[in-house]
Amino acid sequence: MAARVFLTQPITGRQLTGVAISIIGAAIIVVRGDFGVLGHFVLNIGDLWILAAVCMWAAQTILIRFVPKEMELVAFQVMAFVAGLAVLTPLYVYETVEGRPIPLTWSAALLVGYAGLAASVVGFTCWNLGVMRIGPKTAGYFGNLFPVFGAALGILLLGEPFRWFHALGGIVTLSGIYLATITPAKSRSR
Repeated sequence: MAARVFLTQPITGRQLTGVAISIIGAAIIVVRGDFGVLGHFVLNIGDLWILAAVCMWAAQTILIRFVPKEMELVAFQVMAFVAGLAVLTPLYVYETVEGRPIPLTWSAALLVGYAGLAASVVGFTCWNLGVMRIGPKTAGYFGNLFPVFGAALGILLLGEPFRWFHALGGIVTLSGIYLATITPAKSRSR
């Protein structure tokens, strides 16, 4: 949707329907199959930080389009990481000075290592390669898979039990993405 607004890329009714369906699928997982919980929903500061992060993610996805073709992906990644460090370092210092430092334990080191290497380096590199190949509009449809992957990792790595809403949410999300990204037969034959 952000690509539609900021890059004026057209979106068809089929694509819009696919986006809506995939959002519903992601929501099924997030609310654990109980939409009644939304009646008690209250935003807190963490939710606002997440919303800000989603906006930054959308902006980054759109801005990849303007990366010069001759720029290597590694150079782009380094610039992004330096920018991230510039933003996060003062926050880390503030938290430490306020008496809430990251504990120096093996589990904390593993978590920081995972976030710094697997999620940041590997995850961002794969995402950026995908966006560069298929464009920000199409890549944006796949952002609704985050809750699906999060649930899958929770099941595989943390022992969370597999529940009906994981399956239903995953199927609905994938169906919406498929609807949004398929090329109609008329377009393929041209």
